[in-house]
Formats: sequence, structure tokens, C-alpha cells
Amino acid sequence: MEEIWLYTYQEWGTDQADKYLNLLFSRFTWLSKNPLIGKKRDDINAGYYCFPEGMHLIFYTLRNVH
Repeated sequence: MEEIWLYTYQEWGTDQADKYLNLLFSRFTWLSKNPLIGKKRDDINAGYYCFPEGMHLIFYTLRNVH
């Protein structure tokens, strides 16, 4: 996360770096509440899910899904 912020800061400045990191953290929270919305990526590793956000892909696994 630190490297994402630093790269964004160097390319587009502090405001954009802060906005983008906040966007990513908001997406993490949203995915924690909607974990099955991501694409299942068993081709990468069993149990992996993926969701695109901005210029990145968020990979995650499920725990305690109700």
C-alpha cells in the first residue's frame, strides 16, 4: 500500500495519492461485506477471488462467510 501511495504521489500528487488509497480501502471494506462478488480464480490458486479496482487487481480468500 505504501508503494502504491508513493507511486501515485510521484505521478499525480498528494491529493490523488490520498484519494486513491482511500478508494482502495473503501473497496476492501465493501468486498468484506460482499465477498462473493469477486471472480473466482482457482486457476491461480484454489480459493482465490479477484476484483478490479482502478489500476489494480485485489486478490483475496474467503473466511467465515455467512
